[in-house]
This record gives sequence, structure tokens and C-alpha cells, in this order.
Amino acid sequence: MYNKMIVDSIKILCKEKGISISQLEADLDFELSSIDGWNSIDPSLDEIVDVANYFQVSLDDLIGYSFVQIIKNRNFVSECDEEMLFYTENYNTEK
Repeated sequence: MYNKMIVDSIKILCKEKGISISQLEADLDFELSSIDGWNSIDPSLDEIVDVANYFQVSLDDLIGYSFVQIIKNRNFVSECDEEMLFYTENYNTEK
């Protein structure tokens, strides 16, 4: 369920930094296309931490817990998947 949010967060962070997903994978010594594969296979905690450290963001931001705030703060609303935005807004208000 959260994997799509993680991958979408990474895509936004890559766009902001001006790099491709494949460049990120190369920089972190990940296998090619491994991040896109996280939509169907869970990444390891080590991989998530490596990506968070690379972008200097918190794990909450990276896994999507604070995804709505990332989008709003960085003006990427138009690029956000509306279904995911709806889900995260409702998820965050239920807690």
C-alpha cells in the first residue's frame, strides 16, 4: 500500500534535484530499475534509509507519512496522483 507512495516521493525528490531515477540508483549502487520495482516488492529498510540520507529528508517524508506536506511545500500538486493525495490527506486526519 505504501510502496506507491514511497516511489512517488522518490520521483518528486529526483525531479526537484534534477536527476533521474536511474542516476539515483547508480549513485546508491542499487540495481537498475530496482526503485520502480518497489511498487510490487518491498524495499529493505537499508535501501529506504539510503535514499532518505541521499536526499537529506526524514523517513516520514520519504515513506509518504508527510507526503502531502512535501507536495504542498514544494508546489508539485499538479504532478501528484490525485487518488494518493486524497488517501494521504484522509489518512493523516484520522490519526
